[in-house]
Amino acid sequence: MSQALDYGRLSFAKFTRIVAGAVGLITLLPFFVGLSAGFTTGTTSLYQGTAVDDLMVYSAWMHQAGEGRLMFDNRFAVDDQPGLTINVYFLVLGWLGKLIGIPAALALIKPVMAVTLVLLLGRLIERLRLSRYSAKFTLGLAVWGGGVGWMGWQNFGQVAPEGSLGRSLFGAFLPIDVWQTEALTLPSMLVNGLFSASLCLTIGILLCVFAAKSSWKPVLPGALMMLVLMNIHSYDMALLGLALLGGIAAMMGRKRPDLVWIGRVFCMVLGSAPAALWFVYVLQQDKVFQARAATLTYSPLPIQAVFGLLPAIVLAVAGLWIRGRQAPIRRWGVGLLTAALALACAATLGRDPNSGFLFQWAEWLVWVAITLAGLFMIRPSMEERGIMASWAWIGLAAPYMPMLFQRKLFMGIAIPWAFLAGWGAGGWIERRTRSRRNSVSAAVLAFAGLSSLFWLQRELLFIRNNVSSTTVNAVQIRPDTVEILKRIDERPGRTVAVAFPGAPAMGEDGPLLQAPVINDLNPLLAGLAGAYAYAGHWSETPDYAERRNMAVSLFLGPPEVRAEALATIDPDVIVMPHPEALPDLTLPDPTEFGEVIYEGENYILIERKAPDPELISLSSWSLSFGR
Repeated sequence: MSQALDYGRLSFAKFTRIVAGAVGLITLLPFFVGLSAGFTTGTTSLYQGTAVDDLMVYSAWMHQAGEGRLMFDNRFAVDDQPGLTINVYFLVLGWLGKLIGIPAALALIKPVMAVTLVLLLGRLIERLRLSRYSAKFTLGLAVWGGGVGWMGWQNFGQVAPEGSLGRSLFGAFLPIDVWQTEALTLPSMLVNGLFSASLCLTIGILLCVFAAKSSWKPVLPGALMMLVLMNIHSYDMALLGLALLGGIAAMMGRKRPDLVWIGRVFCMVLGSAPAALWFVYVLQQDKVFQARAATLTYSPLPIQAVFGLLPAIVLAVAGLWIRGRQAPIRRWGVGLLTAALALACAATLGRDPNSGFLFQWAEWLVWVAITLAGLFMIRPSMEERGIMASWAWIGLAAPYMPMLFQRKLFMGIAIPWAFLAGWGAGGWIERRTRSRRNSVSAAVLAFAGLSSLFWLQRELLFIRNNVSSTTVNAVQIRPDTVEILKRIDERPGRTVAVAFPGAPAMGEDGPLLQAPVINDLNPLLAGLAGAYAYAGHWSETPDYAERRNMAVSLFLGPPEVRAEALATIDPDVIVMPHPEALPDLTLPDPTEFGEVIYEGENYILIERKAPDPELISLSSWSLSFGR
């Protein structure tokens, strides 16, 4: 191998730049594939196939920023609301979207955030003072690393189908590296610029925390970054706080807690207070926000998390055990931490992660207390390494805090585990001959990175096949839909809109990798047209299941039920599938709802007329249409 291609001889800084460039190009691929698909089919692309409904939540905020607003309301709810939401990330991104279009802005910010994140990770790893080989190994694993979910890969959801390889390997529920975007680095970069931005802030804060050991100078930038992080992704502040708490436990294990340093870090944390207080104020004032915050989003089983990070966890535990051979207390710490994690896995095996909290407060606090004790015993020689070890171990316990939106606390969990693997096992691998060392590291990264490769493949397949991970959202928007969105966007004042909630293309074994039978336009009405969607998003819309059923009954119910649904929804405009495009579906005459103001090939835009009170009844008829 020539020296130019011998990555073992590259400086770590140059290696970091190479990885950053590669990641930037990878995160641009969905944009180019979407452009190509649009040119081929004459459609407009959203450039993303994973979680299009979430993408439209961000788009709705950006749309409001483009309208000149500084504070946002929830366009996925028709209820009265004060409009107090502030998000500086989407505010600035919305200004860009005003110039180049919202989908393009969301797509093009991803490589910017991805490259920035890799460069910051490089600086963080340099601060941790790993050897050159261990540093490169750590960076590679942090960016590409995942688990073993690729062995039972599937395109939709986290439940493995009956008789599938995934069910035989992992049971009913697949590892998090199959479906949980924020847990892994490359998937976060691929499908959500917000996650990458949040991780950039988290790494930036840690760099300021580390630098504050010797100076007050990093306190102000660290406080400002905490303020922004609390504003744009508040869950990460909770995770960061727990990681710093564990870092103090590891520091105390060395019997030298630096109170001045702790004081400086505390001053940084105070920087998040204005955003935190505003969050509390909005929660008190905004009933729609209260309903959103009360959405139940449970964490997966602990064993799903372990399988989703398995290569890094195995390397980390083995490496830390080897490193502890001269200090038995460190081995006791590694054993205690591993035993607590194993016990949590064993205690929840066979349970349904969507049925409720897996741990109650007392159980969770015991887990955290054992973790803190283990961190105290492993007592790394550098406080910075203690904080990273804390992020890894407490990062596996934090998502089981019995509170709402638990699984958000898995944010970036692959990063600290990559550090523990590089720190713990990297030194042992490095002692091999150059050829064997390169072979081992390449094999490990290839094995651990297969899930990230599968994420990339799936994202590109979603875009090419015109379907989202939601199964009911298309990625390529047809010309008549674009025209309808434009007309709704041009309406003056507040517009309440409703569309048919959508229907996936289904096969015998579940959703097919092809365009939905009916594209759910409700999220697009809010995200791209600025309307208030009656039933747009599973967590943003209060009582979403009931409202979705009501929207379905508007189109498929008998006349008296349609009239009652029309009165209940009270929309200004209705977007109805064209009856000729769906001959197998019995749809009403669109003039029943009002005046047809646009008729496209696939959809019809209707200006609503007042309902006929004679047709409104208290009929008990209902249509069950699961989300």
